[in-house]
Amino acid sequence: PFFNLVFAAFVFALIFLSGVPVPLPDIGNVQENSPAAAAGLMTGDRVVQINGKKVESWQEIYGTLRDNPGKTLVFRVKRNERVVEATVRPEKKAEKNIFGEEKEDWFIGIEPLVFPVAGEVMKGSRAGEDGLLKGDRILEIGGTPLKTWQDMTALIHASPEKALVFKIQRGGQVMDLTITPKKETYKTPDGEEKAIGLIGIKPEGNDFIKKYGLPEAAWLGLKRTWDISALTLLSMVKLIQRVIPSNTIGGPIMIFQMAGEQASQGALSFFTFMAVISINLGVLNLLPIPILDGGHILFLAVEAVRRRPLSENVIMIAQRVGLVLLLSLMAFAFYNDIVRIIAGKMFQ
Repeated sequence: PFFNLVFAAFVFALIFLSGVPVPLPDIGNVQENSPAAAAGLMTGDRVVQINGKKVESWQEIYGTLRDNPGKTLVFRVKRNERVVEATVRPEKKAEKNIFGEEKEDWFIGIEPLVFPVAGEVMKGSRAGEDGLLKGDRILEIGGTPLKTWQDMTALIHASPEKALVFKIQRGGQVMDLTITPKKETYKTPDGEEKAIGLIGIKPEGNDFIKKYGLPEAAWLGLKRTWDISALTLLSMVKLIQRVIPSNTIGGPIMIFQMAGEQASQGALSFFTFMAVISINLGVLNLLPIPILDGGHILFLAVEAVRRRPLSENVIMIAQRVGLVLLLSLMAFAFYNDIVRIIAGKMFQ
C-alpha cells in the first residue's frame, strides 16, 4: 500500500512537471446580488491583480480568497483594453457540499469563464445523434443568446425531453440544429431527486498549460495524493452511510472501460486515472479488514498491546470473515459492471 501511494505521488509529480491545464482568470457568470455584482465586476473581465498581487490563473483567485477570509479585496481587471478597479467585500455563506454536509465559506459570487463550445461530444449522446460536432460554438438556444457555458447548461437542464433549436457556428458557417435533451435524474446534496436535461457534451475549457519546477511539482504530487486519499476514505464512509449510492461501485470491467475512455482523451487523462486507481488500491489495502494488509497491521497492533499474539483459531476465523467480505464486495462490483453493460452505459 505504501508503494501504491508513492507511485501515485510520483505520477502526479511527472504530470505537474510536464504541464497541466490551468483555467485563465477570466470571470464568467456573476451572481445577482453578490459582492462581485455590487462591486461592478462583469462577465468577460480578466483579473490581473488582487490587492496588488499579480494573478495568472483562476486558482490564484480562490487562493487569495482563502488566505484572506473576510478581508476586503481590491480587484484590478482588464475590460475591453481598459484596466478597471473594483473593491469586493466577501460575505460568509453556508452551502452544502456533494455529500450534503453544510459548510460555511467566504463567497464573492463569480465563476470561471467557460465558453459554450463543445470540447467533446459523447458517443451515443443526443448531441452526437442530432449532428453536433466537437468544436461547434453554440450561439443561441431557442433564440436566447449565450455568453457562457453556464448560460447554456441552465437552458438545457431546464428542458428535459423538450426539442430545442441550437444556433451553432462551425468554422465560418452558422446553422441550426434541433436537439432534444435526455431526461436524467440525480440526487441533490439535500437528498432530493431532481430531473434535468442532458445532451452529452463537455466544455472545451478556457485554460493554458502551466509547467512547474521540480520542487513544486514534487510537493504538489504529494499534496494531490494526500487530498485524493482523504477523499477516498470519506467516500467509503459516505457509501456506508448510503449518502453515495451503492451502484457507483465498479470492478475490473468498469476500470477497463474507464481506462480506455481516459486513454482516448490523451496521456494526461490516462496517467491521472492510473494514479487515482493506485491511490484507491493503497487506501483499500490499508483498511483494518482481515486478509488485507490493514488487517495484518491490526493484528500486530493488538499483539503489541496484549504482549502476546492472538490464537491461531481467532486469526483463522477473522481471515475467513475478511475473505467473505472481500469476495462479497468483488461480486457486487462485478454485478454493477454487468448491469451497466446491459443498460448500455458506463454509469447508472
